[in-house]
Amino acid sequence: MVNMIKAEMIRMIKSRSFWAAVLVFIAVFGLCIFVQEQTQASSQFDVSQDSAQIGLYIAVDSYLFSLNSLVISFGATFGMLVIGIYLSSFVGQEYNSGYIKHTASLPNGRIHLLLAKIALSALLSIFILCISYIVALVLGMVFIQGFQLEPFSVIAVTFFYLWLLITAAFSLIIFITTLFKNKVAGIILLFLVSSGALLPLIETILDLFHLKQLAKYTLSYQYATMLVFDPDHIAISNILVFLSAIILYMIFSLMILKRRDF
Repeated sequence: MVNMIKAEMIRMIKSRSFWAAVLVFIAVFGLCIFVQEQTQASSQFDVSQDSAQIGLYIAVDSYLFSLNSLVISFGATFGMLVIGIYLSSFVGQEYNSGYIKHTASLPNGRIHLLLAKIALSALLSIFILCISYIVALVLGMVFIQGFQLEPFSVIAVTFFYLWLLITAAFSLIIFITTLFKNKVAGIILLFLVSSGALLPLIETILDLFHLKQLAKYTLSYQYATMLVFDPDHIAISNILVFLSAIILYMIFSLMILKRRDF
């Protein structure tokens, strides 16, 4: 399995599309920080009391002046979106090119292939967050007036929380792309989650069975409420949701791979 992980990493690193996606992410993140600073400096800037807004945004209606706030508001969100699009294309390409036929035919090739994808997702999440913190630190010090750094413990807890969230989202993308053998399905779901469009639908369906409160245990809810994350009061339920999602989507993907002929 270690060799499979190395092979997947090398295939990704050698891909020009991967580095193009990284550059797009950095450019979008940098633009968000610049626009946020310009918005905050405006005399007409209005701080909203509604901090539970969902979806993607180029600037938020609250003051962002710390490292964590920039990463949570822009880095993690756009990082998951841009790199998630690439990941869906990366997985879908295996079916288009026929590459998966060779790996699946190896001894325990299917399970090793899936585990390699999950490991790759975890490493990608770390990569995204490291870039996010570096870009936020550099541009925050340059553009954001009164820029502040949180204590290391707060940054570490936030990093861990976002890492699990992004890895869980990537596990979902791998499952959907594997299910439909097409990158388009994974990309569409990614936009539904990141835009906040999926959460109202989930809540409506659960409300039909008087189980609307269960919506908070979905990835869509966790993503939608990411802006109000408090590192001083991280809930065990959040960690369990992320870990459960990773395990469940991995099991579902493995069931599909084992039943599928290549």
